[in-house]
Amino acid sequence: MNLLKTTFFFVCGFSLQCAFARPVSLADEWNFFDPEGNSSISNQSASGFDVTIADIRKSIPDPDNGGAFLEGNAVRPRVYQVFEDLDMTKIGDAVEVSFDLELLTPILESNRGDVHFSLFDTSTNYELLPLIHLGPNSDREAVGDFIKFRIDGFVTPNSAAFDPANITGMGSGGNSRGTQASNPGKPLAEVGYVHNFQLRIERISEAEHSCNIDWSYRNAGPAAENPSLGTSTYSFASYDETTGVIDGQPDAATSDIWANQKVSQFNGFGIMLHEDDPFDQDDNDSTFDQGTIRVSNFAVEHTTAEPLTFSITDIVKDEDGNLIRWESIDGATYSLWTSEDLMTWSQVGGSILSTGDTSEYLDDSSPSSESRFYHVRRDPQQ
Repeated sequence: MNLLKTTFFFVCGFSLQCAFARPVSLADEWNFFDPEGNSSISNQSASGFDVTIADIRKSIPDPDNGGAFLEGNAVRPRVYQVFEDLDMTKIGDAVEVSFDLELLTPILESNRGDVHFSLFDTSTNYELLPLIHLGPNSDREAVGDFIKFRIDGFVTPNSAAFDPANITGMGSGGNSRGTQASNPGKPLAEVGYVHNFQLRIERISEAEHSCNIDWSYRNAGPAAENPSLGTSTYSFASYDETTGVIDGQPDAATSDIWANQKVSQFNGFGIMLHEDDPFDQDDNDSTFDQGTIRVSNFAVEHTTAEPLTFSITDIVKDEDGNLIRWESIDGATYSLWTSEDLMTWSQVGGSILSTGDTSEYLDDSSPSSESRFYHVRRDPQQ
């Protein structure tokens, strides 16, 4: 049996990435956009962070309006990460983002704030925008928290280029697309619960992609000890990039399209709390409040039919472990991933710098009695 499995993981080294969803390597530090300098980020890792968001103070003069101060989207904090370019041009290409979100401070102004998630492309400066409305809002909707979806643009406003110094368009929103899905049974604005989100975008035709967002919640604490208490799903089967139509139902008021009319890739994800004073503890906008949001178990996966530009050439299995060799480019960095079931993958070691046209790594965490599946991928250029 071990011989058969050993042969199989060697063969999979050539083709696994193009047949299965693969994990995307993420940085341990997140980008934090905080123009006023009143908010803070802590406990950062590849899997998440804590962000403490303070009320907007209106402390930065507006250069375009003498005597006024910047407010709203211009100074709201964002936490985001840019990773490798994830291709979305071929049918079957998909990006899936999953994470847990927990409030450590209740959001009391729940009739105005929204949580915005941004999946974006720095090469086109455009984003795709799911969001959670924190309701009810008598002026807008009569229901509680729910998911809506937007096709939006200009992470860096009014520019064809992404500029990390000015991402005030990230998560800013526009008109909503499609229908809505209610919360899974508990509002997002309460403490004591962990909300899990799984967002999947997939290309289904040359001009269309689908969207699915699963939202579930559980009691705070380890997931293994706290089963899901409720779930909700928001989805549409087809968004036509050339017409802006969702599921065949045109709506002239809400069917904007991407300016380039084509989602070619995604390479970043961000989160923003869309409110000037969301943690208003005393229902008094003039007082200064702050609160904390925790994101954990953050992961990104990519599925594509694109063939690999390099291959695993050899795997030597002996008493010291498994020695994996692959084709490489001098100066490029790579990461090695392993699985025992082709479902759950974990990275072995850190980034591996190539010094020639062949690289290798000894996985000494695998004793000779074990069999493992491997794949190697090139890290994004910095």
